Amino acid sequence: MASRDASVTRIWLLSLGILGFAGVLVFRLYLVQIVYGENFLEKANNQYFRVLPSLSDRGDIFFQNKDGELIPAAVQESSFTVSINPGAITNYDFAFLQLSSAIDLDSETFMSKVGEGGTYQEIATGLDLAKAEEVRKLNLLGVNVHEEKWRSYPGGRIASHALGIVAYSGDQLGGRYSPRSRFFWKKNLRNLMKNGLRSTPEELLLILRMVRLPL
Repeated sequence: MASRDASVTRIWLLSLGILGFAGVLVFRLYLVQIVYGENFLEKANNQYFRVLPSLSDRGDIFFQNKDGELIPAAVQESSFTVSINPGAITNYDFAFLQLSSAIDLDSETFMSKVGEGGTYQEIATGLDLAKAEEVRKLNLLGVNVHEEKWRSYPGGRIASHALGIVAYSGDQLGGRYSPRSRFFWKKNLRNLMKNGLRSTPEELLLILRMVRLPL
């Protein structure tokens, strides 16, 4: 009888161990797929495109005329830059032949960049996505492709002044995007509520500063 009870106990313990292990796997899967899914996807994409850490998706802003028609006021544009790490390239002639078949590149420019040394030398800028994909598919060691983003104002300086920080309110910055504006508060608090624990450290630090909490 005692032997049977011991066997049942061992079975229960083994079952609990299996269930606990399965629970840990499910929890880890939840973290990978749901909580950190976007971060892992970005890291995977960065194996092919090296995105500058200062980039952010700022979206587009439109004006609306009296007829309800949307007019672009501030739009985000992007292009791609090809850079090389001369120390990581083993065959410069082969690398040049491959790159020149995908983008407009002359031998003198390429070799001058190689001769400058270092770990980062830009050899082509302002490329569209199609050209960037061609370079990526070459899969050359020491050759990187990264995206650059910037804000463009189709309405010119007037639109940029209407949307940005262009003046002072007393001795503080004023304008739509200044930390004192209601729009700025609503925008960042909305992002914090939307992202929750997935908010970036920069967003959390910004909120703490806005409410003047000790850091």
